[in-house]
Amino acid sequence: WFCLANPDVDESLVVSVGNEMYLALDKGPVDETHVVLIPVEHCPSMLEFSNNCYQEFVRYMEALRDFFNDQNKDVLCFERFITFKNRVGGNHCTINLIAVDRENMPADPRTVLIENGITTEINAGTPDEIRERLRDAVGDMEYFFAWLPDG
Repeated sequence: WFCLANPDVDESLVVSVGNEMYLALDKGPVDETHVVLIPVEHCPSMLEFSNNCYQEFVRYMEALRDFFNDQNKDVLCFERFITFKNRVGGNHCTINLIAVDRENMPADPRTVLIENGITTEINAGTPDEIRERLRDAVGDMEYFFAWLPDG
């Protein structure tokens, strides 16, 4: 249901369609704030985004952060890239965003990630720099990438 070109797409979940990305409610949400950002064009991972697609993703993410900030919530944003074998067309990138009450947010989310096996930190930079550092870190392997509330 991730691809807008798919005749079986669940349009009732689509919230907003941009030029490069669209925002949808998650089909199996963690909670009522759980949404996904998905590229309009078939793209397996963030590493394959065009610059325009990545910039539109950032605009959506910042708008959601602003929206939830007014509700005293921070937004956790993550992509989990997993290769699906024997799937026609391969996988379609989905970036998950979940708002968390600030009072429930760990004081240092980075430490929580490190304690759970996330060992490479890629600090902010231009879209090209972020994707290049991620590509250098993971190559063609599967990965989990998180954007934390502080950047």
